[in-house]
Order: sequence, then structure tokens, then C-alpha cells
Amino acid sequence: MLDPVLKASGGATRLCVCVDELLASIPLDALPRGNERVGDAIALHVESSFARLLEPAAAEPAGNPTLLAMGAAELAAVSTTTLPELPAAGPELEAVVRRFHARWADGQATLTTGSAAQKSAFLAAAPSARFLHVATHGWYAFEGASSVLAAPRGTGAWSPSMEASAIRAFAPLTSCGLAFAGTSGASAPDVLTAEELARLDLRQCDLAVLSACETAAGLALGGQSTQSLQAALHAAGARSAITSLWRVSDASARALFEEFYAGLWERGESRSDALWHAKRALRAQGLPPGEWAGWVLSGASR
Repeated sequence: MLDPVLKASGGATRLCVCVDELLASIPLDALPRGNERVGDAIALHVESSFARLLEPAAAEPAGNPTLLAMGAAELAAVSTTTLPELPAAGPELEAVVRRFHARWADGQATLTTGSAAQKSAFLAAAPSARFLHVATHGWYAFEGASSVLAAPRGTGAWSPSMEASAIRAFAPLTSCGLAFAGTSGASAPDVLTAEELARLDLRQCDLAVLSACETAAGLALGGQSTQSLQAALHAAGARSAITSLWRVSDASARALFEEFYAGLWERGESRSDALWHAKRALRAQGLPPGEWAGWVLSGASR
């Protein structure tokens, strides 16, 4: 699929791509290319909009680095469905904090897990963090709502049955979110919707990692880019984000991000190189693409 583009690139080592709808759900760097993968030959820079390439590059935050590592929350039932435990989430967060302190001895890291991993705590701490790493359940309630921009002209009168789809079309970022621990006495976890996430001020955030299921998935509405947690992070001002295209195993997520931060903070690799090398490490262990290919870096790649 990418062969004509790669051929026309003239031997470039980095390719900027902006994809939407069906193409946005394809892990382009993991596509086969001969005996290798596309990512072995060229680094892909994913952007939600080419307009972002014309914007002045945001300066990296000054001062001592800060990290907010949150997740491994104590989650109760949602309706009649019980969210499964994430036994690897806690060790994943602890490993991120260890590698952060190994890189910046004077950096400030906040590790919040269990019943303390609440939505209110995230909302209070996230705006001041340079690095965000959240390990929890991602929530994506897909419905086939079509955008008002894509509606055919001359349609009939409004009917009550159209109301739910219309609301979702006007507020597509309410279709996805992250699960946090419920407040004291609550019987269900607290969900941070992508709409709420987009309203945060994350201009201090250099890198946000959402280690959860389907955090790059969302409604693809006519005339708009895919409305997802990934899009919400960039709307809030995060310079770069790592999100997932599909449901992921928390054990493979832990392994991948240990490799990723080792490359990023110990070997000094760029974000794109560190993520691809982490994917290659899991691939070399014989894990199928479903365990590693779905992670996407968007925004600043260095």
C-alpha cells in the first residue's frame, strides 16, 4: 500500500503521514515490505493534521522535568460488566518511575495507583507534568453516528430516534475515555472522557503515554479527523503522544514500555526510534503483531 509513496520519497529516512477513517486504524510501520516491515526502512511521523506541520515548534518546557505516572486503579463494576484486573499496570508504572529517576536524579516523579488513582487527582496534577504515563482501561463506545457535515441534503424532518446520534455527532469526544478509581463509596470507576481531556491545559506536556486499549480509536466523522483520546491530547497542547489502535495486553504493554523508556532515557534515542526499537524487541521475542503493532506515536517524533 505504501510502496508508491516510498518509491517517490527518493530515499528519505522519515515520512510524515496524515491519515483518517479506515487508514487511521492501520499500523503503517508494521506493514510487511519484503522480508522486513515498513518501519525497518523508514521512520513514520504521524500527524492528526498537516496544518500542525506549519505551526511553530513548541519549545520544550524549562526547569527540572516532572513525571506523573498514574493508573493500576482499583476499579469496580461498570453496569453489569466487571473490568478485569491489570496485574502488569502497577509494575509498568514503577518501572517508568525508576527509569525517569535514573535519567534525571533531580526530577520530580509522582506515582499514583490503587484507590488514589482518581480522576480528580489526574485533573489536578496533569497540567504541570512534562511527562504523563497512564496505565488503565481505555473506554471506547462505538456507535455508527454520522456527522452533520456528512448528512445528505434535503433529508426529512427531525425524529426523536435521531437524537442520540446527533448528540454523539456534535460531541464525538464523549465516545471515549479513561477509567479511574471511583471516589470513596462509589460503586463504579470514574471515567475521564476525551472531551474533558481536551479541555485541560497540557502545554507543559512533552510526551503523554496512554497505556490502555483503543486510545487512538474514535469516531471518524465526515469533514473531521478521528475524534479520539489521541486527538484530545493534542487539542489540549501535548507535543507528542503514544496511544493504541486496538485492545492490548497489559503484559505486552509493560514489556514494550520498559523497552521504550530504556531507549528514550538511557540510550538517548528519539521517540520514534525508541518506540520502533521497542516494537522490534517484542517482535524478536516471537510475539504476534497484535501484541506490539498497535502503538502509535503522534506529534513530535524527537
